[in-house]
Amino acid sequence: MQHFDLCYRIEGTNEYIAPQLLPIEENKLADIPSAGAIMFWVDYTFMPAGLITRLIARMSRHIRAPHVWRTGVTLEWEEGTIAEVTEHQLTHEIVIRINGVERKRRLAEIRKTLYDLHEDFRGLKFEELVSCNCVDCQKGGNVTTFELLELEDNAAHGDEMICRNGNRKRIAARDVLEGISYEDKPRIFISYAHRNEELKNEFRTMIRPMEKEGHWKVWDDRWLLPGDIWNREILKHLDEANVIVLMLTKEFFASEYIYDVELSRAIKRHEQGDAMVIGIVVSDCLWEKTPLCKILILPKDALAVEKHPHKDEVWKSAAKTIEETINIWQGKQGRKGGW
Repeated sequence: MQHFDLCYRIEGTNEYIAPQLLPIEENKLADIPSAGAIMFWVDYTFMPAGLITRLIARMSRHIRAPHVWRTGVTLEWEEGTIAEVTEHQLTHEIVIRINGVERKRRLAEIRKTLYDLHEDFRGLKFEELVSCNCVDCQKGGNVTTFELLELEDNAAHGDEMICRNGNRKRIAARDVLEGISYEDKPRIFISYAHRNEELKNEFRTMIRPMEKEGHWKVWDDRWLLPGDIWNREILKHLDEANVIVLMLTKEFFASEYIYDVELSRAIKRHEQGDAMVIGIVVSDCLWEKTPLCKILILPKDALAVEKHPHKDEVWKSAAKTIEETINIWQGKQGRKGGW
């Protein structure tokens, strides 16, 4: 039922709830700051039934309890960003109000979740609108809204938009669009056994130019700081990664935490289509006897990296394959073969 967004697990328990059975009464969070907040609307010609409940189920790990009801939810992320998402059947719209340091990034996540849900409804027609971010509109009142497609077109041509809140004024379309635009760089999570840190560092050295040029964001547990709750930080980065690289060795599979937590979570996200998992055979191990037999394994001949006479060639090939896979996943290039 979870797979079809019909229910979700209540955080910290083994109990499940169907969003359709949530209370009808609104339970909004009162203290979402208005200053700097983004207001965003998705306006449907015809709004499918159950859209908001499926979104609640799919984003349930971010619910700020008890602020969830049948037609709305308050979401909160680790860094403190808060969003209120509500459904309005009479006006056929979903309204998003979001504020916090990562508001642009989290808005992009909510929009992507909606886009994914839209795929189940062929021919669904909708338009997106965003609030003006000028000083007058930030204060409230009669906030001006702009249709997103028109805003993007005007921004591309260096044109202006007209705000009607307070004194009628012209605003650069690019400035308004900048208020919601978020370029999501591929986030790569590296899972490895600490005994294999030297080999992991060789791989990181190879892909360092991709980090320095801002093409990728790469994380492994050596980024943990004193005082961090390590398990929470690891799971946070694992859940936010677009690509999960597994450094496969016998020590990797011998680690209970890696096998029971990181590996199982990675495979689940891979199967759900939320992330891409790539395994690199670093040393001899029985990877083919695990669930990893279903995913992309490098090198292609499965010869362990440490046995290869030219390890740098293998690391470079792995980096190239990851780059190509990301480009295909992002739609920047097509597959070289297939239908």
